[in-house]
Amino acid sequence: MSTFKIRPIPLAAITTNGYQRDIDPLVVARIVARFDAAQWDLPKVAEVEGGYRVIAGQHRVEAARHFLADDQWPFETPQGYIDVQVIAGLGSVAEEADLFLSDAGNKKAIAPFFKHRAGLEACHQDSLDIEASLQRYAVNLVPRQRRMTGTTFVPIATLYTLYRQGNGKQVVDETLKLRSMWSKDDIFRSDGSIVGGLGIVARELLASDGDVRRLEQVVKRFPANKVAQFAIKLAMGGRGKGMSLSQPRTYAMVLRDLLGPAPTTPAQPPKVAFVSRFPVAVAAGALQV
Repeated sequence: MSTFKIRPIPLAAITTNGYQRDIDPLVVARIVARFDAAQWDLPKVAEVEGGYRVIAGQHRVEAARHFLADDQWPFETPQGYIDVQVIAGLGSVAEEADLFLSDAGNKKAIAPFFKHRAGLEACHQDSLDIEASLQRYAVNLVPRQRRMTGTTFVPIATLYTLYRQGNGKQVVDETLKLRSMWSKDDIFRSDGSIVGGLGIVARELLASDGDVRRLEQVVKRFPANKVAQFAIKLAMGGRGKGMSLSQPRTYAMVLRDLLGPAPTTPAQPPKVAFVSRFPVAVAAGALQV
């Protein structure tokens, strides 16, 4: 069980591990501009060899550095020192990352990219499984992008949703394998809703067929941009009433239509039991033995 003590420590001794959010200068500037000592939440740090490592509150620590650099120290502590919660009882960086996820998640949403990164550091099984599939299919995961491309992938939250809906590891792996069959020039292969629809149908086929070979044929025949066009027509038509292009289920419906009905196994003629006529023929005298 972890415990904490509040004490002042030097800013110069505080470092970060890298699993948290990237420092956002706008967030730091907002903290500085709106500083209110009554609402200042103490950062959490872990004591490590040679200093302290931020668990939660790296933007607040960075804001304190700005106050120090501008010679506008607003705290009652000596200049260059800030009060923090020093957490004891954490045995590894993984435990620190786990605490960061629970602490930050209780205050404001963590962007999915950074949540995934912290989940890896905390050794969460879903994060490890998803990362293995991302690596296997050379998916270039990025936190954000100005415009969608087929060579990068942002909607990591889609993969977590698929993972948590059942048979997660296999579904995510098959989904990314199917996505990799689309051309890198096709920007729609990085659309989270399309990838989500792909995963929904992949899960259904794994349950019914035991594999996704039929869906592979659809993916090879129809590029992602074509699937997007079909989805637009569906959403505008009668069958798509109430459906949105931001919903994976819209694209799942398109993919089901492209799959068509599952092939039926031809009926086999009934087996007729073989009955030997040899003993009867002998008894009737028709055969000599």
